[in-house]
Amino acid sequence: MSDALSRLLEGGWVSILNARAAETWGRIGGEGRPEVLALAALCGQAVEAGHVCLDLNHLTSWCDASGRLLPEWLERDVEVCSAWLESSPLVATAEATDSAEGAEVRPLVLDAARRLYLRRYWDYQESLALGIRGRLAEHSPLDVDEDCLREGLDRLFGDEAAEQEPDFQRMAASGAVRSRFFVLSGGPGTGKTSTVARILALLIEQSEAVSKAGLRIRLLAPTGKAAAHLGQSIARAIQSLNCAQVTRGAIPTEASTVHRALGAGGTPTRYRYDAAYPLPVDVVLVDEASMVDIALMARLVSALPPDARLILLGDRDQLASVEAGAVLGDIAGSRALAANPGRPPAALQLVKSHRFAPGSGLGALVEAVHEGDAETVLDLLEDPSQPDLRRLDPEESDRLRAEVARGYEPFAVADDAPGRLAALEHYRILCAHRMGQDGLTALNSLVESILFEQGAINPKAGLWYDGRPILVTQNDYISGLYNGDVGVVGCSSGEDRSQREDFRVLFEKPEGGPRWLGVRRLGPVETVFAMTVHKSQGSEFDQVLLVLPTEPSPVATRELLYTAISRARRGVCVRAGEEAIRSALRRRVERMSGLAEALESERF
Repeated sequence: MSDALSRLLEGGWVSILNARAAETWGRIGGEGRPEVLALAALCGQAVEAGHVCLDLNHLTSWCDASGRLLPEWLERDVEVCSAWLESSPLVATAEATDSAEGAEVRPLVLDAARRLYLRRYWDYQESLALGIRGRLAEHSPLDVDEDCLREGLDRLFGDEAAEQEPDFQRMAASGAVRSRFFVLSGGPGTGKTSTVARILALLIEQSEAVSKAGLRIRLLAPTGKAAAHLGQSIARAIQSLNCAQVTRGAIPTEASTVHRALGAGGTPTRYRYDAAYPLPVDVVLVDEASMVDIALMARLVSALPPDARLILLGDRDQLASVEAGAVLGDIAGSRALAANPGRPPAALQLVKSHRFAPGSGLGALVEAVHEGDAETVLDLLEDPSQPDLRRLDPEESDRLRAEVARGYEPFAVADDAPGRLAALEHYRILCAHRMGQDGLTALNSLVESILFEQGAINPKAGLWYDGRPILVTQNDYISGLYNGDVGVVGCSSGEDRSQREDFRVLFEKPEGGPRWLGVRRLGPVETVFAMTVHKSQGSEFDQVLLVLPTEPSPVATRELLYTAISRARRGVCVRAGEEAIRSALRRRVERMSGLAEALESERF
């Protein structure tokens, strides 16, 4: 291994996997320059960190996972690095990949804006941009019955139109019906689900008016928990729709994960449906789209029939996906989706929240975090007139234990699994990291020790102790459990709790009602008194305790605070110092990507 690669590896700048990959490419491709191999390894590391590419323009400011800037010994001049890469046998230019059919495939791609991609992620970005641009193309107009649409809009949005001006929900519905691709973004309580339910009703009415054919609609979400929540939300929303019963009946209320809809196989890259064998659908709605990474979104778009509509629903201001990309943010912010003389806008942001009452402290806190207003955030958390908003100093460990005991009191007093499962929906601890004193593992242990002292649970009884709350971390289509599902360990017989084989786990069915599964039928799970903010997306709780890391961390960002606080329905407690909150509000998630620019490119 070259000295440059060894130094990056030893310093923790790149993983052994990315260092070995760069070394192998160099050996096979005949590239021995250490500078090029170092940039190749850093490109792979950027993808691991959630970026789509390595932007050479940001080398001087790019940090690793611990917040360290790249080392001074590494050459970071953009022109110099670009010259090395352009002359490397490992690197293709974006122009060459566009024009040279049958040309040799190289592992890296450098575009004109000095962004370096792993070839696979360049292909994902190009495929996704091409698929979206094709749906936005003016040469493929939709057959819309304007009289039917106007009547439907008046009927479905009449009340809201009188209350607000402009009526963004009505505008969104009108735009979605007129486009094969539409993005509806908005914060908590802005009416995204109710709006999209009306959009589906309008599309069904259009189908009946124009073609007299039924409409094949699929509801999708990135996780099983989010899919179940979407189905339940749509089922509630359609009950109040001012439309014919036959229209309501045609709106689906069952949702699945994107992976399952695509026919995920035994490996992460094998799917039943693709461009050659597209999904049999006319409309696809994806909720919580901010959680979908660029690879999965590219596969979904390529698997759609050319005439199918795609509607993305989510909050562009939430955390981006765990994997590479900030797809919803890139798409929603692209000028390609703006209105032009030949097409209405293909993206709309809902801004008025209906979740919080006028004057709500929690509503004001969410808005202040969204705007990055640190002084207002701190004032609200310290305001005695807002008892549901609190801040705990990290030095006051006794107050933390008291807060946790108070929050989990309903869980502690529940004497059976159904009661405990219900209690879990009211309170949850959210954190930024998995490890460390402020991380997931430590916080789960803290809660277990508090509840053990109270006699509510006995973690010493073994892994599957009575009352253990668990989070499913992997989709299991055989058992019907999905990533994000929450259950509670209990005893099916209720007689001899010392016999571990008697223990089952209680889950709630998506349609409601209990479901018991034996512990041997479960795949990977983890204790869930506390969970990461990333895992909490798509969930809501009455009260949230957010624990920020006491040490400086690039993970603690404004988006993390916004995502965590907006999980709460009634109140929030933030355990963090004032400077930690200010620092997090100043820090924004910035994913290196060329998707927004690709969507605006005339190449497509």
